[in-house]
Amino acid sequence: MLSNSSQAIDDTIFYQFRTRFSAMYHTVVEPSYVDDQITHWVKLYLNYPYLRSLLIEASDSNKILTFQDQVLSPLLSHLAQENAEERYAAINALACFKTDITTLAIINCLETDESSWVRRTAASALFKHQSKVAMTALIKALQQAEDENIQWGVIDELRKFKHKYLLNDLTDALKKQPIDSVRQQLIKILGELRCRKIVPILVGIIEQDSNILTRKTAMQALEMCSQTAIPLLLHSLESDASELIRETAARVLSNYNHTFCDYPYVLNASVRNQQIIPALQKALTQDKSELVRRAAASSLFSFKKISLVPLFIECLQQDDSDMVRDIIVGSFRYIKTEASTQALIKVAQQDKAIRVRARALAILGYSQRTPAIPLLRQIAEGQDENILRHASILGLGRFADEQFIPLFKKIIETDKTQKLKIAAISGLSYLTDSQKSLSILIKVLKTHKNFQYRFEAAESLSFFNDKRAINALIDKVRTDPNEWVRRASINALAKQPDNKMAPVLIEILTDQDSLVRSITANILGDLNAKNTVNSLINRIKNDKDFFVQEAAVCALNKIARKSHIS
Repeated sequence: MLSNSSQAIDDTIFYQFRTRFSAMYHTVVEPSYVDDQITHWVKLYLNYPYLRSLLIEASDSNKILTFQDQVLSPLLSHLAQENAEERYAAINALACFKTDITTLAIINCLETDESSWVRRTAASALFKHQSKVAMTALIKALQQAEDENIQWGVIDELRKFKHKYLLNDLTDALKKQPIDSVRQQLIKILGELRCRKIVPILVGIIEQDSNILTRKTAMQALEMCSQTAIPLLLHSLESDASELIRETAARVLSNYNHTFCDYPYVLNASVRNQQIIPALQKALTQDKSELVRRAAASSLFSFKKISLVPLFIECLQQDDSDMVRDIIVGSFRYIKTEASTQALIKVAQQDKAIRVRARALAILGYSQRTPAIPLLRQIAEGQDENILRHASILGLGRFADEQFIPLFKKIIETDKTQKLKIAAISGLSYLTDSQKSLSILIKVLKTHKNFQYRFEAAESLSFFNDKRAINALIDKVRTDPNEWVRRASINALAKQPDNKMAPVLIEILTDQDSLVRSITANILGDLNAKNTVNSLINRIKNDKDFFVQEAAVCALNKIARKSHIS
């Protein structure tokens, strides 16, 4: 066994190790490339935690399977180590080798290991084996384990199988399970199986269980199984004593919508219109609990029906909950009528909550209705509180109208509030066809002393498919002293890659900031520029940041696939 103190890995070996395994993982390098060193690397893996994920990644890519005979023996021997961390590391790697021997070894760890951490890791490893033997072992562990942590781990893995032949075992486990938190997780799995056979069990839990969270979970699971849940949900929404149950019923009812095409049914529109929507309307206007009214408002919002606008307007005038009014204002982003626009204007002028007024101003920008413009402009130019001015500027920006450019320019040049200036810069990004807007953003990017404004200008220029914008971004990614501005600039260039950029990008590959180098390598891969291969190889060999190396490997892999370079 290697000693961390006597045989520490120096930086050079460490980076070479990571890069080579990254190369294997991304299929650029053939398995023969590491054939002569694989046994040594497995030993390193078992001794140095920070290298373990790399071997697992390589194993997941099926590259390491070529070396199965060399790898299995040292891994299996480490299951007998006294150190739990060593056993944990070995199980993580063994999960990638789906043989009878490894499956039985992992099952033995699940049943007998003294560390709950290792046993939970064994449960996760068994899921990767995807065999009936593995599932049987997980069910057995669920029924016999006394440690709640292990039970949770087993449940997490069983959830991933989603096989209906688990139904009877899971149902039995639910009936015998005394711990509420574990029962709730089992109920979630049963709901995800979407089998109508469990409906009676769930109904019994909803009607009789003493734990409110368990009842809530059963209600959510029931909705996934059958439309027969609707009467129970409607009854719970109207009359259950617990506001949490009424709130859950309101939220679950919104899911009975034809847009949920992955469900095993399509709800009849008459059921939705004649039963569900009226029940939610009643809850919104009559329930005394703000929690329930908020849920009802959100659920009605999800139906996006114009016929609900009068009810929403009435609630804006009468409901004393800021949160309920805020949800209703948000719904008008998608339900756009003349009446909803007028209601938003009234809210923006009169509502007692500044947060709701600000939301209304921002949503008015989505309405794209001219009656909203005078109010937005008045507040943006006025002396109102900054939260209202900020929302108004954002709203005006969404109109993408050149008449607002002078206002945005004035705010950028003279306003003392940073948040408002950034909102104005963002507003110019909607005007992608305007040379005036482009000129202002380029000026901010080139000359402003505050890096946050240059950063925002770079992000806004990413929407401009214009040579001037590209040249300005290239200049900033090469010369700006602030790494955040260079990151925003290279990200903007990534949205509009051009082979003519390749020579400049090669230069940027040596930027001081590792993230800039990573993004640049990704762009070169997308460009499929063969003349950049040597520069990318140089990054793999010499860059001290693993993510840059990995990005370079990915880029070379893309170029190799597109160009058939060996």
